[in-house]
Amino acid sequence: MRSALVSSALLVVLCTSGSAHSTQALGEEGKAASHCAKAAGESTGDKQATANLIRIPVSVTDQAGSSVPNLTAEDFTITEDARLQQVCSLSTDDTAWTIGFVLDNSGSTGKQLSWELGSIAAFLKFANPQNQYFVVGTSPVRLIADFTPLSEQLVAALRAVQPGHRTALLDAMDLSVDKMKAARYSRRALVVISDAGDNSSAHSERDVRSALLRSSVQVYFVGNLNWDSQAIELRVAIREMQEFTGETGGVMMPVRNAEEFAQAGAAVSALLGHQYLLSYDSDNPRADGKWRKVKVKLLPKPGLPHATLYAPAGYYEPAP
Repeated sequence: MRSALVSSALLVVLCTSGSAHSTQALGEEGKAASHCAKAAGESTGDKQATANLIRIPVSVTDQAGSSVPNLTAEDFTITEDARLQQVCSLSTDDTAWTIGFVLDNSGSTGKQLSWELGSIAAFLKFANPQNQYFVVGTSPVRLIADFTPLSEQLVAALRAVQPGHRTALLDAMDLSVDKMKAARYSRRALVVISDAGDNSSAHSERDVRSALLRSSVQVYFVGNLNWDSQAIELRVAIREMQEFTGETGGVMMPVRNAEEFAQAGAAVSALLGHQYLLSYDSDNPRADGKWRKVKVKLLPKPGLPHATLYAPAGYYEPAP
């Protein structure tokens, strides 16, 4: 019964995707034009790091978890390697993304596989119709759906997913990050839908973290997490997922049932569709290929006492 419901939801998504999507400003290129960009002689394209102009994706939610609109550059401060930087501008353009779904289809998911598919269906329903997608499974690690817009082929591939056996979540994430090298869009995110368990990956947490931070791919995690597990390996895996999301500017969303899986999928879609791009003029001229630690803060605002900010922990400076 649940599988039939998920299949119906995916078919509905194919017919209605984009109906709830804002058409405020579509397009690949961010429009964060500012005196900083002009002074640096740079284009205003959507690049995260170019010479002295850096762009950092930022999400801000209120106490209810909804995106906070109408913020300006003056609402933020930003430091790079503990030095205060000049904030140039803040773009709110809803550009298209390349989204990779990492789907836990191991045998242990059981009935939750249909819940996971329901989460993807909810994500697609509210997503930018110009987005590009691919899907990677964990059991075995394989490409379930190659680069595609929302299409009959994508829906058919999701509906055909069957439970496997052992879980190789880190291997699936590593494959997904590598896949992003051929992505159409510069805005890129992985949506990992899993319980965080992993019992057969060849790649380590360190391997995946390094790949993520060098790729500028944001990680969003949706899953039914056993916080009380006595298995040390699972507790470590959950902590790793928390770190992946935190360091890349994504969000971790623990869920418990089919309804919450769907709500989380829709919430992640909304966050990606209402993200800010903060632009600043770095005072660090060295192109040495090293990690730059970035800290973004939201200044106190009346009527917004419990806002939460999500931003990457930094970026790698391009090597000379």
